[in-house]
Amino acid sequence: MNLAIVNLFIWPELLEPRAKWVGGAALLVLWLAALWETHGELRRQAERRRAEREERPDPETERLADRQADADRQLVAAQRAYLAGDWAGAERLLLELTKTHNEDIEAHLLLATLWRHLGRSRYASRRLKRIARLDAARAWRYEIERELELSAQADVPMDSDEGHLSAEAA
Repeated sequence: MNLAIVNLFIWPELLEPRAKWVGGAALLVLWLAALWETHGELRRQAERRRAEREERPDPETERLADRQADADRQLVAAQRAYLAGDWAGAERLLLELTKTHNEDIEAHLLLATLWRHLGRSRYASRRLKRIARLDAARAWRYEIERELELSAQADVPMDSDEGHLSAEAA
């Protein structure tokens, strides 16, 4: 093969023309065979990868995925109830969700926000301080701190002048 390559491309006078054609044909056949084999091997590897992906995951992974999907559905239902003004329904759904999925920081935050809106800022602050210690809360640090600030502001009693004005207005 090396001789055919040298004869065809580097030193054409090395062999007679008939030997040059035979060597070139042999190179072409070898190149096509290698191309065909490479194509087949790539196809076999793709089939193996597809089969590996289609294999069912282990039962534990499947159970965790089902559990997370259930938690996501519950959170969406709670958000809908919250946005619709169904405070009792939203609270019930969020309490149930946080009891079964304690690591669901979004549910805890929504519950704390709901409690703050309902005037239960102390409960909201306690919940936020508790979830702030969880490892899963790192990504939610800003939101937790902001909600703590809002809860603290809601706990601050009104000034005596403001209280006097609101009493007169009543």
